[in-house]
Amino acid sequence: IRDGGAAGSRIEFKSFGGGTSEIDFASHGLSLGQTAHVSLGKTLQIHDAGHVVFIAERTASGGSCLKRGVYSTDKTGSFLTTLHEACLNAAKEDEQPPNVEVALSSNGTVAFSTIRDGGGAIYRGQASGPVAVLREGTGFFYNTGSLDVNDAGRVAVQIEYTDGYVGSSMRGVLLFNSLNQERDNLDVAIEKMGIGDSPKVSINNLGQV
Repeated sequence: IRDGGAAGSRIEFKSFGGGTSEIDFASHGLSLGQTAHVSLGKTLQIHDAGHVVFIAERTASGGSCLKRGVYSTDKTGSFLTTLHEACLNAAKEDEQPPNVEVALSSNGTVAFSTIRDGGGAIYRGQASGPVAVLREGTGFFYNTGSLDVNDAGRVAVQIEYTDGYVGSSMRGVLLFNSLNQERDNLDVAIEKMGIGDSPKVSINNLGQV
């Protein structure tokens, strides 16, 4: 994924021994825009069947706002499926744009988060769509960073939460399986980290994190 400036943003593919191809963002009305923070997270994923999911931006119809979304296509760019998008300046109570990462498993299960300051949600679904809320942001779950998903739909998320014993906000890597699980029902990879800690997260199909 490249920010080409005046030349336009694009996704480039290289099959070793099989040539190259690219998808021009402009052909779908998209740009890399403020998503040029690709070093901060996984903003693009591809799996064996050729599905591509990525985070990009576009101006809403009528220019009402700049939107950031999660989109799906194939290596030819022949179609574009919008899995989720929202205005970057959305109020907390409104639908929120995606954060810095999108995850894609080998069977096409996709996951991403819009949780910010207690609003938004973690979403899960298929790369071809649709996606649905897995865990809503609340006064307990606040901000998310790195995340990953496996074929079973288990989502490992680096997340800020309120620790009831310590009485302050902390960060951990929690595993979400079903709709709106409470903290006490979640498996935990690591917990009680400082707010400034931000480990990258990966999960395999054996559930190892």
